[in-house]
Amino acid sequence: MDQQKNSLPVSPVSKSEWAIHSLNIQGTFFERWCQDAVKKSRWDIVSTNYPVEFPPHNGPFVGEQSALDIYAQLKKTTIQLTLLIECKKNNPEFIDWVFFPHSNTKRHKHFTGSLIQKAPTQDGYKNWNTTSSLSPMISLEWIPTSDAWETRGKYSDYKKGDKTKTSNTAITQAAHQVALATKAIFQQELKAADLLSHKKADMQPIPAHQIFIPTIVTTAKLFLCKFNSQDIDEKTGEIPFSKATLEEQPYLLYEYPLPAHFHSTPADEIDVLKTGNKDFGTRMDILVVNSSKLSEFLALLENGNA
Repeated sequence: MDQQKNSLPVSPVSKSEWAIHSLNIQGTFFERWCQDAVKKSRWDIVSTNYPVEFPPHNGPFVGEQSALDIYAQLKKTTIQLTLLIECKKNNPEFIDWVFFPHSNTKRHKHFTGSLIQKAPTQDGYKNWNTTSSLSPMISLEWIPTSDAWETRGKYSDYKKGDKTKTSNTAITQAAHQVALATKAIFQQELKAADLLSHKKADMQPIPAHQIFIPTIVTTAKLFLCKFNSQDIDEKTGEIPFSKATLEEQPYLLYEYPLPAHFHSTPADEIDVLKTGNKDFGTRMDILVVNSSKLSEFLALLENGNA
């Protein structure tokens, strides 16, 4: 049965098969598979195809709108993990996603996510003070990358002239979608935490920390391009074939440069300006996962934080 499920026909023939083929490429079937994989884990799905907007609309001014594929949460003793997933079926012409190591070799290997902290007050009520920040998840290490391209994978199957074609459209679109959703849902959760606190309601104990984890799950194979910059020819800007290698990875960390309207303003802007950190709030860590390793990835997150 499994063999029959995985052996897709080489090419559709009938009208119905062509329709299913088109839908396969579109990705809805893949989204449903991802949903089922999350449901089988310890994560609770809050919503699917969750509508989001950022920045939030203000009178006649409307923010950018989209929908998040999977919105899931895992509550632990002191931490609530909020997993925001964009499911991305790879372009049939570009089956491999190649990532480059982060240009800053001293960059830490920990994922840095948006964090909401809830500190109980001392006024006799079950309420709390809410703060937000960026915080690294120090219990797990990932391979940090900062550039990515999509490649054909089997170049020998293509005609001369098409062999060197690359793209980064799917990666960029997926990163943009999940960044938009993360910004929007973070603002919603921060506002909700403030409202519930001010209600002074008799509530069940809540996790003191809520971490938001933007994630892309893709059918594309993930590769890390390893090389030494000193091997790049200064005249051509190219590197010899023997001096670069592609190593397949199950998942990695992609530092996505955010569009300007997604940038964050620090709570203490003067202090950040004094440090000279011009990158603050301009980038977002996104975890990229090959779909065959999704269950393994979810288990890592489940067991990697207290």
